Amino acid sequence: MTPHRRAGLGLVALTAALAAGAACRGSSPPGRDAGPAAAAAPRTADAAELGVSRAAETVVLDEVEVRLRGAAEPALDANGLGRTVARCLIDAGRAVALERQVPPGHAPRPARLRIEIAAEPPAKGSRVTVVMDTQLTWLGGDGPAPSAIASGDATPVGGNVDTAIIAVTQQLQDAVCTDLGARLALWSTDDLRPALVATADPGLTLWALHLVAHRGPAPDLLDAVLPSLDRDPPLRDAAIAALVALGDPRAVAPLTATADLNDRPGLIRLIEAARTLGGDDARDFLDVMASHRDPAIAALARGHVPPSQGPVPTE
Repeated sequence: MTPHRRAGLGLVALTAALAAGAACRGSSPPGRDAGPAAAAAPRTADAAELGVSRAAETVVLDEVEVRLRGAAEPALDANGLGRTVARCLIDAGRAVALERQVPPGHAPRPARLRIEIAAEPPAKGSRVTVVMDTQLTWLGGDGPAPSAIASGDATPVGGNVDTAIIAVTQQLQDAVCTDLGARLALWSTDDLRPALVATADPGLTLWALHLVAHRGPAPDLLDAVLPSLDRDPPLRDAAIAALVALGDPRAVAPLTATADLNDRPGLIRLIEAARTLGGDDARDFLDVMASHRDPAIAALARGHVPPSQGPVPTE
């Protein structure tokens, strides 16, 4: 197997290159972030417009790692790619900054950015496909971390595969930066409702549901999460997890209305949800499930009752 080329770019190594690029953009037009060299005040304003997270954190990229696979390895510059994507995220001026640019009142959230680019040599006369996969990993603390993936292809002109890979990768960089930036913007805001509406991008809606599930009780989000129960997996499954995390017993009725008596895994999830949320609707649902024709489902319903109802002996 061809060894992977890796580029571990520490924060110190990135700082000079990124700050130099920002200095060249010091005359950015109004309304656009001037980049990492911008003063703290404009960054604070941008965060305020988004609605900063309850933790008031800003992502700091402590490490950027690039892995090149297959035909991408001889064609691409790993170090240059790492700098380009990291600079793009920082230039968005919202959730990511150099450590010295973290706005006052915000805590730095150290993170590692992994970028993997794979390309397979095309067969004669065929197109070359490039896949770019990015994943942010928290270096401290917990919670979901955003990721983004994009793919594209091109026909090598004159058989020049490297040139085709470079051209596709440049397009993928923009797509990944936009997607990852949108997810980081959601991570940095308190108001997740715009991403939960039916017209929102399904990928962002799924990410928002994961954030709801992680953040816990928030009664004002119940009505925003409920519509995702009518969507296909994995959105529906993520909506169930989010509703359980919200901790509002009012979610039990719409949750159990989706029950399919022939869907054993689905019924198990709903029984667990009812047990966690509690309330009269949960008790009624568990009473019905206790008579299910599947002995395992019936036993599970009898043994898992809403906390507010107290223990019931398992038969």
